[in-house]
Amino acid sequence: MPQISISNFSYSVAQKSILKNVSLQLTSGVYGLVGNNGSGKSTLINALAKLEGCNNTIKVSGKTATFSQLNDMPNCSVAGYLGVADKLKALSRIKAGSIDVNDYQTLQDDWHCERDTIALLTSLALPKDPFISCNKLSYGQLARLMLHRCFNSDADIILLDEPTNHLDLNARRWLSGQITAFGGIVVMASHDENLLDHSTRTLHVINGTVNEYGVGYHQFKAQFNAEQKALRAKQEHIKREQTQFKRIAQLSLEKASQRAAQGKQKRTSGSQPKVLLDSKKEAASKSHSRQVKLQKARIDTSNKMLRAVCDDQVLNEPVTFHMADINTHKNKVLVNINNWQCEFNHHPPLNATIKQTSRVWLQGRNGSGKSTLLKNIANLSKANLTVNRNCDVIYLEQNCRWLDQYSDVLSAIVALTTQISERTARTLLASAGFRGDSAFLPVESLSGGEKMKLAMLCVSHARKDALLLLDEPDNHLDIAAKAALAISLKNYPGAFILVSHDTQFVEQVGVNMRLDINSVSAIEERE
Repeated sequence: MPQISISNFSYSVAQKSILKNVSLQLTSGVYGLVGNNGSGKSTLINALAKLEGCNNTIKVSGKTATFSQLNDMPNCSVAGYLGVADKLKALSRIKAGSIDVNDYQTLQDDWHCERDTIALLTSLALPKDPFISCNKLSYGQLARLMLHRCFNSDADIILLDEPTNHLDLNARRWLSGQITAFGGIVVMASHDENLLDHSTRTLHVINGTVNEYGVGYHQFKAQFNAEQKALRAKQEHIKREQTQFKRIAQLSLEKASQRAAQGKQKRTSGSQPKVLLDSKKEAASKSHSRQVKLQKARIDTSNKMLRAVCDDQVLNEPVTFHMADINTHKNKVLVNINNWQCEFNHHPPLNATIKQTSRVWLQGRNGSGKSTLLKNIANLSKANLTVNRNCDVIYLEQNCRWLDQYSDVLSAIVALTTQISERTARTLLASAGFRGDSAFLPVESLSGGEKMKLAMLCVSHARKDALLLLDEPDNHLDIAAKAALAISLKNYPGAFILVSHDTQFVEQVGVNMRLDINSVSAIEERE
């Protein structure tokens, strides 16, 4: 029976504590791993997968398969990745007349391996050529291939880090079926609420800790929101108590002052013996001292309770993507797409005109050529595409690997946005969640969501009046950050071409042209 045991696991990077004393016991089931960008989800997945730097704080019983968006591209063919390349080559040689005993031993009487492999590739919506290189696949196709190998391995434990990134709707449905049918442990870090619906338990990463809830994602959301509501009510109650304690303390001080004044008057008038007045004064002083200590103890206890409540309460600091101000010219044509065809697909030619105010949703299935089209637009040397030479183009590719060349967050944005000052850069970073010393975090230590936030800031301020080519910018972002990006793009007055498989995100952004690469239709909508 597979099992994961975590005991007091901690992890830090660049003197920043990510996870602190995490302890969990995981058995068979589907665990939704949730939390904001940078909270430590990928850190935990990587620790479970590699068991590096764990000092025996993590013990895994069972074989593990891991899917990560940050894995290197496989340097082999699809058949090689699936482990059937040698069989297919042996079968090909036998068909050509080979009588080499090694070919027959390699084939192992699997005479239908070619037919079965092509059938598998067809079911996965991949090219039917088993020997196509993995680096020729789209990110969505590659993700589905890698996920298939995970679920069809001998693993008892599957670790998934943002598995629905890049996947189209059909692929997401397929993945949901794979997760539901798996009988071991699945731990999936995701911001995709539709995928998280398939979880049976929830692991919430918050403030460096991981809290386990024995319910699925939506029940967790309801329970967590109720907890937060109760904490807010408790916080208000404690604050009201503190106000009352302070009022009582003030009244006690005023009464003590009044008694002292009365005693002074009696002492001056000589109406009472001095011994009696001294006795009363001492008793009053002791009583006041006791009251002060009591009130101080109450306030100290109240402050401790308030700090404990605040520690448990989630304070989501707002995230904002400040886009550059630009000058718009409604009739200016930025890009003419004339009879464009994807080199590896056989769709009819595509034609479209992109203007300064065009807000384009580029639609299409995985592998249909969306990223190829964006790369063709970005590369002015392509002969099959005419681009207005007055148009600057900024291309945001899906995995933001180009950021890895920079040492830290601030260095990246300063280098890539030469028109803004370091002070402005710090302000932009703070608005996107990189506050204080977070601006000096190493780029290589950022989560996928944090890297995408940084990339969006860089491309949106790199060149003024540029056409933005946004290839799935909503990947990796948590729910709040995705909503913030949608608002920023909705208010952005410039032109962009957006690729996304999240229809709700596209609706929030607001587009005025839908360009379908499968049906080669360009539908302009009223602005």
